[in-house]
Amino acid sequence: MPDIELDNKTTALLIADFYAEMMRSLPHAVDRKVVDKTRDLQRAARDAGILVCYSATVFRPGYLEVSNRNKTFSQRKNSGQEAVSDPVQLIHPSVRPDPGEVVVGKHRVNAMFGTDLEMVLRSNNIETLIILGYATSGVVLSTVRYAA
Repeated sequence: MPDIELDNKTTALLIADFYAEMMRSLPHAVDRKVVDKTRDLQRAARDAGILVCYSATVFRPGYLEVSNRNKTFSQRKNSGQEAVSDPVQLIHPSVRPDPGEVVVGKHRVNAMFGTDLEMVLRSNNIETLIILGYATSGVVLSTVRYAA
């Protein structure tokens, strides 16, 4: 397989919805060494001077961002589960953001919809976005579709 060439100045890495709780509760995440591989990629991106960004789904107390018609998040709202408003609290500790890295709190599956991520990427002349996340049919797919 040929090497992939990227311009580090116009490339960003998005570590999307990489939750500590999820990585602990899914045996295949452990078996596949998902956390270790993600940490290695994060370190390589930082070393290369690539902009590293993170996203996590957060809500205000009372889930004010969630309508009862929202099929994706209304169950969580009605479950009594306490809302988390700080995205950094949710990110797996092995890949926590460094000071100055971009952290986006989102209220939907998509990491760009309703957030400032697109503005940050455009303002930094990012042309290539590498997205990783555990739920590829959720955050990765919806973010790629929105960004395209």
